[in-house]
Amino acid sequence: MLFGKGMATLGKNLGIQFDYSMQVNNQPCPYLQFEFVDFQSNKHDCRSSYLNEKQIQQLRDKAAVPIVYLQDTPDTADLDFEKIE
Repeated sequence: MLFGKGMATLGKNLGIQFDYSMQVNNQPCPYLQFEFVDFQSNKHDCRSSYLNEKQIQQLRDKAAVPIVYLQDTPDTADLDFEKIE
């Protein structure tokens, strides 16, 4: 499915991780590690942009997460934050 200028699909939630090299208020920045298979059947292991507390709560127990990626650079996929409930 085409989404804006990217492709939309579902990815597998691999869990919330923390970037200790980037801190806000002396706390490491959280992100979601996920994997997905693109439309050419290639598997990609990616990480989201940094998450806020609300996003962490929304994502914590989801097995599948909505993502969007560009066909030319699928390794730079990110969460489709507008589709997260």
